[in-house]
Amino acid sequence: MKTSHILIILAICISIAMGIYVISLHYPLIPIRYTNLDLMGIENTYSSDQTIKFQVKATGYGMPCSAPDIVIYRSDQPSTIVFEKKNPPFMCPIEGPVFFNIVYPSQNDAYSIIISQADKYTVRVSFFDKEIEKQFTIIKSQVGKQNNTASILSLQCENEFKPKSFEQTVLPNGTSLTTNYVPVFLMKPNSTGKICINNWRTFHGMNYSGNVTAGISKDSSITQDITVKAYPDTVTIDDTNKTIVYTITASKDATGFYRFSPMFSNCGGMPLAIGYDSTHSFDNDFPWLWDTPPCPFSGTNTEITGLTGINVAYITKEYR
Repeated sequence: MKTSHILIILAICISIAMGIYVISLHYPLIPIRYTNLDLMGIENTYSSDQTIKFQVKATGYGMPCSAPDIVIYRSDQPSTIVFEKKNPPFMCPIEGPVFFNIVYPSQNDAYSIIISQADKYTVRVSFFDKEIEKQFTIIKSQVGKQNNTASILSLQCENEFKPKSFEQTVLPNGTSLTTNYVPVFLMKPNSTGKICINNWRTFHGMNYSGNVTAGISKDSSITQDITVKAYPDTVTIDDTNKTIVYTITASKDATGFYRFSPMFSNCGGMPLAIGYDSTHSFDNDFPWLWDTPPCPFSGTNTEITGLTGINVAYITKEYR
């Protein structure tokens, strides 16, 4: 074979190889795909009249030609399906595999369902070759249909808490007088009480998902005669109200003045008195209330919404 023929064949082979290489950049012969899934919004516990809302976030590389498949079923009976979302394939990206970061059903929408039967359930999400699961519990509501927060609250705290509002007056000499009322929570020795607190974030950049912590101290030291337990013991803070119920147990030997510090309380805590009633004057019993430095900015708002087994008195503080 002549040298010129060899060179022509070699050139043709090189051209074919380069063409295959260029095409494979956009359309790999063996696609390398990966997927990460995140189930957003599913809590540990819901009441039977509460709407469950959630989203699925999918990130990875590949050709997202459909949405995730979602199924919710009773954990002990997988054949008992209460929610199912199967999505047929739609048009794939023309350019071939791409990097994707997608929230389903959309950034501004969520899947929703109300499950009336109290039981344990599992939500399973599958997309490409990835699958994730999460369990949650439905508890029977003991009240009629109300808003979600109120129905959960009624299961945990018996009495609604509405603190006294501050008052502003102008004295005859023209001086402005502001009267503030600080609640003091009252318990008896050898008793148990509950404080329900709503929590929500104040700006979108604040994210917290983890354990709930709380403490009770006396004279700046951790005390052993009072214990506090939070329910749920984990929480995800977002734009919706999340109720945390703190169960406080005072021993028979507990007495005096304490500082209760719930989760996200960054302004010195809450006054707690054991063994006293509202006839007592608490003006000088919690000096740390007035020694607390200016409250730092917090990414989370908190609001006490209910009490069980706990009474309330008030310290009056006037400012001119």
